[in-house]
Amino acid sequence: MKKAKIHWSHDVFNEQVKLPNLTTYYATTEKLEDGIVWSVVIKFDLAPRLQQSMIHDCTICFLFDNAPHHLLVSSRELKIFKGKEIAKIIIE
Repeated sequence: MKKAKIHWSHDVFNEQVKLPNLTTYYATTEKLEDGIVWSVVIKFDLAPRLQQSMIHDCTICFLFDNAPHHLLVSSRELKIFKGKEIAKIIIE
């Protein structure tokens, strides 16, 4: 798991897409360098819906062992999708 900050899109904050109500959230990435969209696990200390902010501390990892874990490096930005782009994660 890598520490990160998630920046929710305005669609999420305006509730066109609901903020997660749980501390574990599953989503997909944009296409990465390998041309594949990967599933990620995002964990929060407190469910984002209970917080009044568009930016949250979190940890992130890929769901699968064969994923390109080497891409989760400091300052890396990943777009997160749930049907459409909902957030950007910046790895710390």
